[in-house]
Amino acid sequence: MELQRHVEGRESFALFLDRWIRQSTLSDAAFCKAANSLLGSNRLHGTQLSGLRNGLCKQISVYTFDALGALATAAYKHHKEGKDYQRDNGNLNLIPFFGDEEGPFGMAEVVEMFVGIRETPQLPDEWLGVSWEKVEGDQPAGVLDIGLTIRRILQRDDGDLLDNLDSLMAHYPSKDEARQLRFKSVVLGLAKLTREESQTETLAACMALTAWKNEPWDVAKLARQA
Repeated sequence: MELQRHVEGRESFALFLDRWIRQSTLSDAAFCKAANSLLGSNRLHGTQLSGLRNGLCKQISVYTFDALGALATAAYKHHKEGKDYQRDNGNLNLIPFFGDEEGPFGMAEVVEMFVGIRETPQLPDEWLGVSWEKVEGDQPAGVLDIGLTIRRILQRDDGDLLDNLDSLMAHYPSKDEARQLRFKSVVLGLAKLTREESQTETLAACMALTAWKNEPWDVAKLARQA
């Protein structure tokens, strides 16, 4: 029989995991790849992550949490202690870190969150220059035509559109070449994003604009440019 704390834990963990992934700007597939790379084993799959993210998984292998715990530990030690990992596939800089006064969370703590015997920790209010409060405000990520919005911003700046786009991409948070190419195609009107992709790319655009223009950009500010 399922306990009430199991229901509440699963729901709370789903909200936490969704925010963790969204703040990283990574897709489910890229997030899985980062976790598996740091674990050294392909234990986490996209269907499992999606189920956890949407609160649909009632029973799941403990090995799934091993990968999430490995990622959580590595992110904490990377950002708080400056530790580098040979298994980092280039995305660790994007992963928000969390823990408590005793240090990073690992597999055990992640499992405890899922089954409802540990509260989910606080993620950073601001990550890579983007305020989560703004993301969750009146203009949530995903409602914008991000490609058209970025194209308008670049066209208003001096210089050639393609040159400006290249300058912006130099500050794009992910070094995944395929993802960068897709984002450029979206800005140029050559491709479309799904709603989930739009959520992550809107945050990525805010981070890139913040670094490129050396001023804060959030979702609400992007919306005013649409």
